[in-house]
Amino acid sequence: MRKSLFCVLAALSASGAVAPALAEEVTISVSFEDLDLTDDADVALLEKRVVREAFRACRQPRQMITARYASIECRHELIAAAAVQIEQRRLSAAARVEGRELALTQ
Repeated sequence: MRKSLFCVLAALSASGAVAPALAEEVTISVSFEDLDLTDDADVALLEKRVVREAFRACRQPRQMITARYASIECRHELIAAAAVQIEQRRLSAAARVEGRELALTQ
């Protein structure tokens, strides 16, 4: 089963939240097939992957101040969206692990 995290930043230029430099949809896909989301170290590694991909996807070739602000806003939005998805998947993974354990008392 392929496990990956998809985060999308929709075009926000109509609301004025993002400068025209990022007036398109930005999507990142981050694989976590090799990670155990019940392990805090693996969750931290996934978060680092998200940040790296967000920086790559939101990079702006121009050095104008508006492009920089748009790039920063893009990264923040993607990372925030990913954080929600990571937490949901982490909780789901933890629930699956708990469902495989027996609690026995005597």
